[in-house]
Amino acid sequence: MITQRRVKFHGRGIRDKIKDELESRKTRDMKLIERIYKQDIFFLIAPRPDVSAKEIADSLGIAESTISKWRARLGMTNVRRIKPGPHST
Repeated sequence: MITQRRVKFHGRGIRDKIKDELESRKTRDMKLIERIYKQDIFFLIAPRPDVSAKEIADSLGIAESTISKWRARLGMTNVRRIKPGPHST
């Protein structure tokens, strides 16, 4: 008879550690923008196919260079533009 063993993590899991690492990279201004817009900064500054970095910066009230710096700080420099998923009709 084969029994299943469940792995129990003592303390915090890997997801918590990754989340903490990403949170520690956020500046005070990034956290302020998140509070104002009630969205995670990753979604707010993510590259999109139909919106330029200048347009994102203007909508958030910050400089375009700040978008580039924040993306680099958060490790988003190699992120491809987010493409919209298939729409259901």
